[in-house]
Amino acid sequence: MDRRIERTKKSIKDAFALLISQKSLNEITITDIAETANINRKTFYSYYAGIYEVIDEIEDEIACIFEDTIKNEDMHTFLENPHKVLHSLDQIVSKNFDFYANLLRMKETSSLNTKIVGKIKEQIVQAFLADYPDKDPEKVEVIINFIFSGIVEAFCNWFTAERKMPLKELEETLENFTFYGIKGMV
Repeated sequence: MDRRIERTKKSIKDAFALLISQKSLNEITITDIAETANINRKTFYSYYAGIYEVIDEIEDEIACIFEDTIKNEDMHTFLENPHKVLHSLDQIVSKNFDFYANLLRMKETSSLNTKIVGKIKEQIVQAFLADYPDKDPEKVEVIINFIFSGIVEAFCNWFTAERKMPLKELEETLENFTFYGIKGMV
């Protein structure tokens, strides 16, 4: 992609990130984004049909970052102890915590959780089936989807709430529940 196009799109996404930290999604206009990005509305529309297309592209980029991080982890080790992977994912979010928290607060429009789960689930299912080839792939996918949808949702809720529980305790709680079920909570 042309560097000018990359710079302009980055400027638009950065402007959106700044604005979402200052006001709700419903209050953000194309004019706001254009002015903050120091471009005109016509330039905005050269790249995006609207705000939701910007959000979708940002979410896709974030999901790819999560996927790349997961690819660098040993999924076989993860199946035994997810702490390292969960910590790696936490490190990504911690680098731009406020932006992620604001993005995740847009639950009515955001499909970020679904995109992240989709990227993670595929790799974990493959690793699990490689270790346990006799297991029913459909059942494995259902279970992995259940577990990781819950884990991602728990992290999202933590990031958008008051965060009274320390992050390490959240990670340990989710690990215990994942491996020991409800008995791991008692």
